[in-house]
Amino acid sequence: MNGVTSKMVLALAVVVLGLAGPAASHKYFYSGSCPQIDSLKDFDMAKFLGDWYVNQQTSSSARCLINNYALNPDKPGTFKLEQSSVHQVLGLTSRDGRWRYYGEVGPRENATGKGDLQVKYSLNPGTAKYTILATDYDNYASIVSCQDLPIGYRISSSILSRKRTLDPKLLEQARNIQSKNGMDIEILNPLQQGEEECQPPKSGEGFHGAVQRAGDVINQGVQAVKDGAIKLYNKVRGKDGSAESMEAAAGNYTTVLGVNKDAEWLP
Repeated sequence: MNGVTSKMVLALAVVVLGLAGPAASHKYFYSGSCPQIDSLKDFDMAKFLGDWYVNQQTSSSARCLINNYALNPDKPGTFKLEQSSVHQVLGLTSRDGRWRYYGEVGPRENATGKGDLQVKYSLNPGTAKYTILATDYDNYASIVSCQDLPIGYRISSSILSRKRTLDPKLLEQARNIQSKNGMDIEILNPLQQGEEECQPPKSGEGFHGAVQRAGDVINQGVQAVKDGAIKLYNKVRGKDGSAESMEAAAGNYTTVLGVNKDAEWLP
């Protein structure tokens, strides 16, 4: 294949990988800084500890996402945050098929209430504001996470539940609290949390079986990219067939498909 065709294959590979992965779980603003949000003034972290199912989250397609909050014996006054989700690739190395992501939650400087916290994730530079809007500790919680960037900021909101499902009235209450604090609730996506769909791999289908299945999927994807590249080459050769025209057409094609979408950022 010539240079132009190679670029087109690479672009298609990026598209396949991008569509296979989860969508971004935050919303970007390209000016200003994180807004001031009213937190739960009398928030009690001790009552908040334990597992929470992520019921809804900003623009997220994560599956079976669970937040676990625990005491941090190494740093009194801070708490460990473990986020785990079912992931067909990242979960391959775990026995239960779940991918885990870690953070540390603690008090925020210049806080006006006990619900004004901050979080530092192991794979994310800097810290983010972690604001508890509301919770009854036994059923639901409403949270907003925001991180200032060199230019602008990115923000994400989550609705948590102690059980896999949340009472519709409490869900509506949590969404209304988000809306009153300026969050765009139209991009709050429901997350899969069904017991059956969130089951770990069955006995005999552990790591090696998962690797083999993943390998089959990758091989199919590579073949699809190869076949698609040939068809695409003929389809988008450009008006005059020149290299410049073909490359421009390929660029337009990948832009439409969303190659530049950012990866998942857990709040």
